[in-house]
Amino acid sequence: FCWRKTVHSFLLKEDMADSLSCSLEGRAFQALLNGLAKKLFYNDRSVTYEYLIEQLYAGKDLEPDEIMAQIRIFEKLLHRAAQKNWDISKLEGMLASSDIDATNSRILLQFWSNDREKIHSSLARSSTFNNRLNDFSWRVDMQTASKRTPEINTPIAVIEFGLQSGYRDVSTQDSSIASSSTVRFGMNRDEVATLIDQLEQVQKAVDSASS
Repeated sequence: FCWRKTVHSFLLKEDMADSLSCSLEGRAFQALLNGLAKKLFYNDRSVTYEYLIEQLYAGKDLEPDEIMAQIRIFEKLLHRAAQKNWDISKLEGMLASSDIDATNSRILLQFWSNDREKIHSSLARSSTFNNRLNDFSWRVDMQTASKRTPEINTPIAVIEFGLQSGYRDVSTQDSSIASSSTVRFGMNRDEVATLIDQLEQVQKAVDSASS
């Protein structure tokens, strides 16, 4: 049977219902979630729709479109949960109002509890193509008097940012396509206060956008 042709045909005409009913149970359902995570978030090109169908649905008395509908609905669910960074309570509430059976609901919640942070980190890495903050450190030095500045004896905050440019290959964790650099600078008391004020405004803006 040509699954590749069936998969292509289904994706062209896809119009799925919201049902989370699945013919897979227990380890097979867990394997489906693991496979979809590898395909969606870890760039594992060996995991295809055809592979999932052959490995998990062999012997199932289902039409090809029914199988693809089941796979795609859970793929969409995981993608949405990852993009929105759902916590467990959000996912649990959504599942409680669906028709998923109790066993698969527990498996899905356990999967998300274990993998949520790893999936979110993978998404963040794969979507970062410009510079990103890799490390941050600081110390306070005393700027002492000298011949040029005989009156100076004030604390200076020395800030150090470790930056990474480019991106990391999520599938291999290969950082060879990225480069690192360090930025170091000093700030006096007033400059630190201004920076803190600006960061508080940034935090408010991020919180507002996330709500």
